[in-house]
Amino acid sequence: MPSSKYAPSRALASRVAGLTLAVLVPWMFLTHWATWGHLSVLGRWVFIERYDLHCYFAAAQGASNGHGVFAGLRNEYPFAANLVFDAVGALSHAWHPLADPFESFVWLWVSLMWWAYLGVFALLRRYGHGLAWLLWLTPAALHFTLMRFDALPMLATLFALLALRRDHIFAASLWLGLAIALKAYAVVLLPCYGVYVLARRSWYRAALECGLVLAPFALAHAIVFVLAGREVMEAPYRLLALHHLNGESAWDALHLLTGADTRKFLKAMPAVPKYLVLLAGIVPALSWPATFEAFAEAGGAALLASILFLDFQSPQYVLWALPFVAFSNSRREQVLFLVHSFAVYLYFPVAFSMRSRHAAVWHASIIAAHVTRVAAVVAAFGMAFARPRTTQAPLPPDVPL
Repeated sequence: MPSSKYAPSRALASRVAGLTLAVLVPWMFLTHWATWGHLSVLGRWVFIERYDLHCYFAAAQGASNGHGVFAGLRNEYPFAANLVFDAVGALSHAWHPLADPFESFVWLWVSLMWWAYLGVFALLRRYGHGLAWLLWLTPAALHFTLMRFDALPMLATLFALLALRRDHIFAASLWLGLAIALKAYAVVLLPCYGVYVLARRSWYRAALECGLVLAPFALAHAIVFVLAGREVMEAPYRLLALHHLNGESAWDALHLLTGADTRKFLKAMPAVPKYLVLLAGIVPALSWPATFEAFAEAGGAALLASILFLDFQSPQYVLWALPFVAFSNSRREQVLFLVHSFAVYLYFPVAFSMRSRHAAVWHASIIAAHVTRVAAVVAAFGMAFARPRTTQAPLPPDVPL
């Protein structure tokens, strides 16, 4: 083909551009932190917002001050997540690239996640389907990758998908296990994953792989229980239990849109969201995903629906399903998710910054975020159940990573 002789030069140019961005952006921020570290868009919302970064920094202080890795565990994050915070905190404390300890932590965190952002873009550009690379260039993907911890379990699920693409089920189980240990939301993927392994291997292998997926999560809890006690082990869940109808969930959006008293309903039936999240994980598995593409579609449907039914909402949840949508063969589903990503970014940080002055805009942004999510959920379920059920599927090509 005529373009083939230019492929090596394009590949070299991409690598050079990637390395340049990887080095230039952190260096630019470090040398001009007073300017770039507090840059805002139109003076309304800062580029590097520090809401959750304060929590990560506080969690890392115990280890940084020599009090041990369990000192900062009384937060809403599991043990594996706190180990990440401790590692970044220890490195920033030892290096102290900036005078202020917190700002040093922020710069290091953003720099590391910038490298992760570039790496994911390279992977999606090479292996993703359709608009995968464009999904990763949205403001929401960039913002929440740099500022939120959720990008790390999302990265683990991406590596799991890349392993499944080569039919490396054992490696995929390890990556999914890491994702669940970092943040337990990925557990909703277990029914789809169990059915996928069953369809390709056997009942025994499916049970074995599901056990392997849950092993890191169980091991982390066992370590905390033995070394720090039950109270510390249960602390994240007690704090998460307080996250209930924070004004931004789909239940709140339903109230804003229709006037229905969803708070009264959930107060009378508090278990409803939990059962719906459970169903969100189980129903896509009934599509019997037996190919990589089918699993990606079923997993995306499970994640998108589980987010929709949660009674607590955070904007970074948009990252959870992104790797699965990136491997979808449905252009319609990818376009709808793209629209949803922009709607989430308009909800946070754009409308969030003006919520006290323009409550109507803030409420409209919450409704838009969930309406576009509903559209993405419908498209994902449509794709998951559009394929005929198969019991045996050909192995995907063993494409080297």
